[in-house]
Order: sequence, then structure tokens, then C-alpha cells
Amino acid sequence: MKQDALTINKKIKQLDEVKEYQKYKKIVSEDKEIQELLNNIKDIQLKSKQALKNNDIALYKQYQNKLEEYKQEFNNNPILQNYFNSKDDVKKIIDSIDKIFYFE
Repeated sequence: MKQDALTINKKIKQLDEVKEYQKYKKIVSEDKEIQELLNNIKDIQLKSKQALKNNDIALYKQYQNKLEEYKQEFNNNPILQNYFNSKDDVKKIIDSIDKIFYFE
């Protein structure tokens, strides 16, 4: 059984969709601009939460506006779009395999 699982794992890793996902995952993890954007989003979320906790609604709204700007930049980034598309493709493949095993 374990050998079968290892064989399936090896074949999955050879699929073009998986290779593309791995390529974009590496690019995203190494891209300084994307990592800076992700850090900015995390930072502004924490600041926003703290402003709300301190009942500073004006500052909270400022942070929320900035967060929307970062989210727009995030959503419009072609590398991230390709990453998420390839991730969805791989998820569909895994879900299909899962269904086959579930029904057998």
C-alpha cells in the first residue's frame, strides 16, 4: 500500500500542472516585491486591529483604506494570479484522485 502511494505521488509530481504550480510557488516565495506586499498586508491588518481595539475609528478607517490598496495590488499581480490559477488546477487534480479512492 505504501509503495502504491509513493508511486502515485511520483506520478502526480510529474504532471505539467503540478510542475507549473511548483514553479510559481518558488517565484512567489523568492520575489522580494511580493514578499514585501504580503508583509505590508500583515502589518496593516495588525495596525488596523489595534486601532479598532483602541477605539480609534478614524485611524482604523485609514488603515482599512490602505489595506484595500494593498489588496488591489495583490489581486492585480500577474504572478500571483498565475500562482493561484495553477494552485486551483492542482487542487482539482487532487480532488479527482481523492474521489476515485473514496468510491473504490
